[in-house]
Amino acid sequence: MPCRTTVSISLFFMSLCLCSCNRNVKIPAFESDRLRVIDINVWSGLNYQGTVFIGEYESSELRQQRHRALLSQLKELDPDIISIHEANKLPEYARDLARELDFDYFEHVGVGGVRAGPIGLPWNLREGDAILARKSLRMKPLQRFQLSGGLVGRFFTFHFEDATQILGAQVEVGGSPVYVFSTHWHSSVLKTPSVLKLLDNLRQERRASEQEVKEALNAIDAGVEWRLKESRATLDFIRRTSECHSSILMGDFNATAETEEIVNLTSNGLLDVFGSVGKGDPNTWDPERNENQKKFYTAPQDKSFQKELEFRFDKMPIRIDFIFYDACKDNSLKPLSSKVVLNEIRDGLHPSDHFGIMADFQIVRKRQ
Repeated sequence: MPCRTTVSISLFFMSLCLCSCNRNVKIPAFESDRLRVIDINVWSGLNYQGTVFIGEYESSELRQQRHRALLSQLKELDPDIISIHEANKLPEYARDLARELDFDYFEHVGVGGVRAGPIGLPWNLREGDAILARKSLRMKPLQRFQLSGGLVGRFFTFHFEDATQILGAQVEVGGSPVYVFSTHWHSSVLKTPSVLKLLDNLRQERRASEQEVKEALNAIDAGVEWRLKESRATLDFIRRTSECHSSILMGDFNATAETEEIVNLTSNGLLDVFGSVGKGDPNTWDPERNENQKKFYTAPQDKSFQKELEFRFDKMPIRIDFIFYDACKDNSLKPLSSKVVLNEIRDGLHPSDHFGIMADFQIVRKRQ
C-alpha cells in the first residue's frame, strides 16, 4: 500500500492535469435573448453575540434544510447570475452552491473577526458575498473593494466592528461586456419619516428622557453617515471598474428607496429596476410573513430605549434589497420586469430571513 504522502502527491498532479484539461474546453457562448439575475441575502443564521463562538439561531440540520429550500427555488427560477450575501463559511458556501448549480463563482470574505487562515475568533465566522454566473457567460472576477471596517483579506482579518465590501466581475452578454457588482451595506435604524414617527411614539409611550432620545437620534445619524460613505464609494468603484459599460449592481443595502443613501445612487444614473418595472409586493424584509423572523427574532432582554427602537424597527416590512442597472454610454440591456422571489415556504421553511429580488433584462445585441 502506498504511503499517504505518495497518494496525496499523485492526486495533486492528477487534479492539476484535470484543471488544465478543463481550461482547454471551449464553453459555448451565452445565446439567450434574455438575462435573469437574482440577489438574495442567504442569512448566516448567526446572532453576532459571542467572542470565541458566535451564537447560532438554528441547528446544522435546520440550516441544511433551509439550504435545500433555497436551492430548489433557485433551480426553478433558473437565473443566469446570482448575487449572495451573509454566505458563511466562505469559500465553502459559495463553492458548494456553484457546484450544485453548475455555475462559476467569485467570493470574498467580508466579516471575519480576528483570523489567520482557518484559525481565528469567532471560530464560526467567515462570512461574505459572492457572485455566481452561468458558465456560458464566461465570468471574469475583477476586483474586490472594501467599503468600511478594519483589515479583511482572504487570509488575514482583523476588525472588531462591522466591515463591508463590493465585488466586481465581468460577463459576456450579446457580444458586449456587462459588469456585475455585489455589495452588502451596514445595518442600522434608518432615518425615514415612518421611523421618526415610530421613535416619537416610543418616546411618548416610554416617557423617555431627552438624553435617551438624543442618543437614539445620534445612532441613527451615525448609521446614515456610514451608509452614505458606502454609497459614494460604491458609485465610484462601479464607474472606475466598468469604464462606462453596462453594469448591474445587486445587494442588501439596508436602506430604502427614499433614504439619502439610495437617492445618491439613483440621482447619479443608476436605475432602480424594481422601482421602474417591478410588480407585486416590494418588501424583501418582511417580519409579518417570513417564518424565520417569526420564529427567531424575539424581543430583546435589554429593555433600553435604544434596543426597543431597534426591535420595533426590525418589525417593519420594508424593501432593502435592490437590483440597479447603469446603462452609462453602452446600453447592452433593457430592463423588462422585476419581482420579489425566494419567498415560498418549502418543508415549513423560508430559505432565508430575507426574500430575494429578481430582474429580467432584454439583451440588446450589437450588429455584426
